Amino acid sequence: KKGPEKSKKKGEGYDSEKAEAESIEKFILMAEKAKGLKLEFTEEEHARHKEIGREYNRQSTIRHNQIQKDLSTKIWLQQDALAAMPEALRIHALISDDSPPPPNRPLPIYQTPPIKDFDVTKYLKDEDEFQQDMSV
Repeated sequence: KKGPEKSKKKGEGYDSEKAEAESIEKFILMAEKAKGLKLEFTEEEHARHKEIGREYNRQSTIRHNQIQKDLSTKIWLQQDALAAMPEALRIHALISDDSPPPPNRPLPIYQTPPIKDFDVTKYLKDEDEFQQDMSV
């Protein structure tokens, strides 16, 4: 052995830059391997996926437009209400509220439309294959 063995815990002998570099290297290797994964679909599946994507896009646009309409209406109402207020109350109303958002507010996440008969387990590797890929 050369030198003292470094522990994985933070503290003495922990090199966070080295650990971060190793993590990035592993991620890059996994991404390179994923580039080679080519899923084969039939023409019917391609057509169905295209149809699903178009419908998802259409519904997303409808939802987006509804949200934008709601927001713009609220902004107009807020501006009208502020204009109708007496000066003393308007000054107090314009003070920004910096309290944290409610805990039940939904976070934006990226979702895809459901795909009929899709089984994620077909694409999952077992633990041995995963460890073997990580060691490369």
